[in-house]
Amino acid sequence: MFKTTHIDLVPNFEADDIKIIKRIFWGNTQEGRYAREWCEHELQKYAPGHYFFFTSAREALHAFLKFYLAQGTRKKVLTQGFSCLVVPNSIKWAGGTPVFVDVEKNDINMSAIDLEKKADAECGVLLVQNTFGIPADYDALLSVAKKKNLFVIENLAHALGARYDNKYLGQFGDAALLSFGRAKVISSLAGGALVIKNKKLADAFAQQYAMLRSPSFFWKKRVVCYFLAVQSARQHFDTWGKILMHLMQKTGFMFLEIEPCERKGIIPKRFGKKMPGEFFLLLQNQLKKLDRMNNHRREIAHFYRQAGLLPAARIDKKSDPIFLRYPLYGTHPHTMLALLKTHAVYGGNWYVSALAPAEKRLDIFGYYYGACPHAEKQAMGSYNLPTAIGVLQKDASYIAELIINAYL
Repeated sequence: MFKTTHIDLVPNFEADDIKIIKRIFWGNTQEGRYAREWCEHELQKYAPGHYFFFTSAREALHAFLKFYLAQGTRKKVLTQGFSCLVVPNSIKWAGGTPVFVDVEKNDINMSAIDLEKKADAECGVLLVQNTFGIPADYDALLSVAKKKNLFVIENLAHALGARYDNKYLGQFGDAALLSFGRAKVISSLAGGALVIKNKKLADAFAQQYAMLRSPSFFWKKRVVCYFLAVQSARQHFDTWGKILMHLMQKTGFMFLEIEPCERKGIIPKRFGKKMPGEFFLLLQNQLKKLDRMNNHRREIAHFYRQAGLLPAARIDKKSDPIFLRYPLYGTHPHTMLALLKTHAVYGGNWYVSALAPAEKRLDIFGYYYGACPHAEKQAMGSYNLPTAIGVLQKDASYIAELIINAYL
């Protein structure tokens, strides 16, 4: 029987990570402060600058934009369609106005041509998304940014360790955004970071950051308990694991990536917190394995491609993607995902709309239909395959065979 393969359920964690999570639960975390220093030093290799850690990337983005946009008069922030609704939420809650830039035709990253059209005199910030770890067209986008005098934030939520023109992403812009969420490149249970290049700007932001608090003891324990439960459910997903996940959802114990209020454009009550010191122990362990995990993702992506599944993305010669997920495009993505599910393969549906997971009332987030037609078309057929460390070549072969046979 083929093992269950799930793209979302803590895909990065191995046995050594679970041991650390248990240590965090029991409070054996005195060395957390040293782990933070180690992580910050190690991350300089990828995205150099001054680091500020939060409980999520969206909180990091919100905090910085609230600070930065208050310094001037240009309140518009350029971000792409074919993204997550948490991005425009963070922009709006910070007092900015999101301006949605389309992706290239048959691509999943921002179009420099549409950026040039939409970057008016009121735009001050450009957020460059590197969807699924595939670098955007940096040469073209940075050229427009320079011409329009835009502050560039590299969004590395999907792309820590990816390269463009032999340089790590995170070394091109004025700031960078990192995510350590459950299904991102590396995970610290919950976490994210803002990296600011300019020391004067970083020192000014540090005064605001110093006023923030860490989450409550109860919140931290709940997060750790949830992930230990999910890990157990993942290992026994075909039997009692599904029941456990269902019970956690029904009882409200589920630690949601996007809270219900966020789907309505409302800021959560618990928002704007520093990343807990204990979580750096797990981040440190994951960071030590970053290159190995990214190379594994590349190998699985190469295997999918060799099997005949071409990625639904533009990848130029200067790019060295990490393939957080392997993007595909089909006329009936929901049908394909349902087929895979019957064979214990749980693929991904990033992104089901121009601003996922919302499929209706995108105007809540400042988006209006027709603003990004290529992104809307791409979302209609988008689905993605797992590439994480637990996916073996034989698993990828089985998944590719299922998809190819479905089209025969």
